[in-house]
Amino acid sequence: MEVCLDEAEHVWVMLHTGSRGVGNMIGTYFIAKAREEMREHIANLPDRDLAYLREGTTSFDDYIEAVEWAQDFAKQNRAADDAGGARCGSLDHHQAVPSRN
Repeated sequence: MEVCLDEAEHVWVMLHTGSRGVGNMIGTYFIAKAREEMREHIANLPDRDLAYLREGTTSFDDYIEAVEWAQDFAKQNRAADDAGGARCGSLDHHQAVPSRN
């Protein structure tokens, strides 16, 4: 959960329900896998950041499956939060917090 203050000085709450941690792990794993596979297929890749997973390979299929899983995970989290009443509205912080000036 993150409490934010916007340009109009309204306080609002953002509830992170995605798969950022696991998404990072998925991305890190498959980037390394792509680099490894590119070394086998293209010996002189000019920049390792150009590595990719070739469509039709097991690694590519595994990557697509992992990303779809992460998207479904995030979607289910949002649905659970909505069902649990985790919605928050906008609140003018001047009304909620007394000014110290």
